[in-house]
Amino acid sequence: MNDHKLDDLIIDNIDPKNSKTKSFLTIIALAIVVLIVAIILTKIILKDPNENFALEDQNVELISPELTLTHASKKESSNDLSLKETQVKKPNIADNEASSEAENNSIKDSNTNPSTSQVDTKLEAEQKEKERREKELAKKELEEKRAEEERLLKEAEQKKVDEQNRLEQKRLAEKELAEKARLEKEKAAALKANSGYFIQVGSFSKTPSSRFLSVITSSGFNYKITEPSSSGIKKLLIGPYGSQAQAQSELPRVQDRINKSAFVIKK
Repeated sequence: MNDHKLDDLIIDNIDPKNSKTKSFLTIIALAIVVLIVAIILTKIILKDPNENFALEDQNVELISPELTLTHASKKESSNDLSLKETQVKKPNIADNEASSEAENNSIKDSNTNPSTSQVDTKLEAEQKEKERREKELAKKELEEKRAEEERLLKEAEQKKVDEQNRLEQKRLAEKELAEKARLEKEKAAALKANSGYFIQVGSFSKTPSSRFLSVITSSGFNYKITEPSSSGIKKLLIGPYGSQAQAQSELPRVQDRINKSAFVIKK
């Protein structure tokens, strides 16, 4: 059907029954158009405008031919206006989406960065704490090692001192034993010298002269002078001899060289 031929039709010449029907259909069509326009605007805001125009064209085709004839010019102007608005709104929507995405990214970054920073700070703190503990442990081990070395050194020095003391005590003990043995030997010699058989060659109140004593020693005899008695008398004795017979055998020689009055005594 040619749309231009229907432009000159007059609605008043239409049958009243058909007029009511067309009015009812017109109302319904207008409602549908309003609904479609609302849907299209909604989709234009939320989605791609090209899809909205395609949907609008499809919905327009569903409208009755009468409505398309009466409202063709109006819809064309409306579509042109909608197209211009969508073309104007499209960059704004894109800008809004871009700004929203940038804001979301900035929010994510702001939410992520503090978390990452906190994790890094925590890891750094843990690393520092670990290093501090390792240093303390190494220091403690070094102190323990030094203390052990000092203890071992002190023990070695103490052992050395103890060994020196032991050797000194041993030396003193040996010296004491040697001195004791010497004293005992001297005592035994003194006892031996003061006991046994002697040849008495004289009694003196004073010490005999050195000339007389030199005659005894030059003759090959040993002598001794006893301690003074209560009366102050000292005895000059030759000997000692181990037996009386030995003393008697030496008596004639003593009498011949020193004193004819010499005699043997036992002490």
